Amino acid sequence: MKLDGLEIDTLKDYPIRVEEEGLNRYYGEIAYLMLIDKKVDQTQFIILLKKTRELQKEMPNGDITGWVPEEKLKYTLYALDEEGNLNNKSFSFTERDALQTELLNAGAVVPRSIGYYTDAFEVYPSLLFPLIFPFATLVVGFILILVFFPIRKVKK
Repeated sequence: MKLDGLEIDTLKDYPIRVEEEGLNRYYGEIAYLMLIDKKVDQTQFIILLKKTRELQKEMPNGDITGWVPEEKLKYTLYALDEEGNLNNKSFSFTERDALQTELLNAGAVVPRSIGYYTDAFEVYPSLLFPLIFPFATLVVGFILILVFFPIRKVKK
């Protein structure tokens, strides 16, 4: 990655997608985003680099190997503001702030969708949840109506 002819960072021996062009060749390794702060009316161009090299390979039995544990995932964030100032910050997957979490999700450089406080609500608790939830709340609602309407009439 170069800025005004000055080399800022290099990803050596990283996998690329040959069929793509430009930065899309590094999908999953590099993300580029526009960050607009509406409170102070400031815009930044963000480049997010995954510094941990992962080479996933599919085995003959269908298993995928080469994943790196989440504790070892490292990232570098470069922020170029409107005046041309370049700031960089390195962080890890396990120790990140709320903005970095949003940028990781938006840039698709994480292995799965993540949350800042918890990842619990990023997936359904079970496969039957979308089917059971609406009907279970309907039944609970009918029970509450049947129990509390007679009590309400007795109090009047």
